[in-house]
Amino acid sequence: MRAFGVDMDDLAPCVFTDKVERGKRGPNAGTSQLEDRNYLLKAVRAGDSVLAAHAYCLGISPDDVAWFAGELSARGVTITVAAHRISPGDDLASLLDDVGRKQNAVNVAAHRKRKSS
Repeated sequence: MRAFGVDMDDLAPCVFTDKVERGKRGPNAGTSQLEDRNYLLKAVRAGDSVLAAHAYCLGISPDDVAWFAGELSARGVTITVAAHRISPGDDLASLLDDVGRKQNAVNVAAHRKRKSS
């Protein structure tokens, strides 16, 4: 985050982190893998900014990113991730294309690794 010019010492109480939960059990298993985003959605206010180090920090698929970015946009929140700065109401196509390409690259690499084993 420092590479983005963010002084983490100033933001320590305001930093949200999330992780992908694998192998969850229960009625919601597999439906929402990045669950801590819900806390972020409850905390943000119009005019806030969310800075993500990587597109996968916003979601695990283009549809997931579209949902989360839409929720942030509806709350009046600006999103910055990699080369994308998205203000409320902006078109998400470029960001979603980027997420799709990265997801495809990860899937191809995993497939090749399985084939070579």
